Amino acid sequence: MKQLLALLVLCAPAMAQRPTYDIGVRYRIDAGAASITRPNRTGTGSPVGRDGCSSVGETYFQSDATAGKNLFYCTTTGAAGTAVWTPQTALRTISAGFVNGGSALTAGTTFPQYAVCTTAAGAGTLVGYTIQVDTGTATFKLWKNSSATALPTVSNSISTSGFAISSGTKVHSTTLTDLASTTFAAGDNLCVQLSAVSGSATDAKIILEYF
Repeated sequence: MKQLLALLVLCAPAMAQRPTYDIGVRYRIDAGAASITRPNRTGTGSPVGRDGCSSVGETYFQSDATAGKNLFYCTTTGAAGTAVWTPQTALRTISAGFVNGGSALTAGTTFPQYAVCTTAAGAGTLVGYTIQVDTGTATFKLWKNSSATALPTVSNSISTSGFAISSGTKVHSTTLTDLASTTFAAGDNLCVQLSAVSGSATDAKIILEYF
């Protein structure tokens, strides 16, 4: 009896541990009758630029994201900050171009000469932008309002310094800290303003990327 009791005591810690299994491709799992299934890593905040992943195909569910935009896939492995997480939804764009028929562009605050506007058909979150110029430099700012009868003006700017290109003819960035808000709702009016331009640029464009 003493020997049996000692054996049970020694086994208790091991039994309390929760084992993990790598099933690979050797087994079939039917979870049709399961009371709960949760195959994704779950957390708050986007994993983009923050979380690492060790295998392509890992998934992350962002619990505080807009419904339908919660799931991310690891498409390139790496440590935190270098792994590539691709959202489940398709990337969409808003483009605004300014052309002056071969003459140098000028900047301003009035619509439609210096601002290109649209109304959002659905909600979205801005995730990046690309700026293109033929030469020189350009700076763009974003205006937003939710009015049903009036477009936003410079007083509705959600930009601080603006998105700029200072060298070369193209720049792409996912840094959006210049904006007071990166989200918009269905029905919001969005205007892209050419707020500054120099160096004889005659063609300047910005492409906003959002999900």
